[in-house]
Amino acid sequence: MKVQSEELMVLAFDPPHMGIPSGAAYSARTNGPDGRFVEIFLDVRDGIVAQAGFLTDIPFVGVLCASFWCETAAGADLNTARALSPRNILARFPPDFPAPAGTAELCVKSGREAIKAAEEQKS
Repeated sequence: MKVQSEELMVLAFDPPHMGIPSGAAYSARTNGPDGRFVEIFLDVRDGIVAQAGFLTDIPFVGVLCASFWCETAAGADLNTARALSPRNILARFPPDFPAPAGTAELCVKSGREAIKAAEEQKS
């Protein structure tokens, strides 16, 4: 579901999923070419992402992209969460918003690496 332009400001300054969930046992941090980062934290139970959280030093679009990834992944099985793409994140932005494709890719990469960590530990 797309977010309206005015909702972006609210979400960016009071982002859902920001921080480390209490049950998070898995995480992955990915750095962009400019040195900025996105770190995704997962609480995985019985192959389902029970909770997802994030930290980032990328203002506004980083906070939004990471929050959108976490919102979509929470409640999903690991295969569904792994299949999320930058397109899933970018689809949440209004059509008139400049697409932060590189930041969305960074969030997806961090999410996939956190899922990989969860799967490796379960093996």
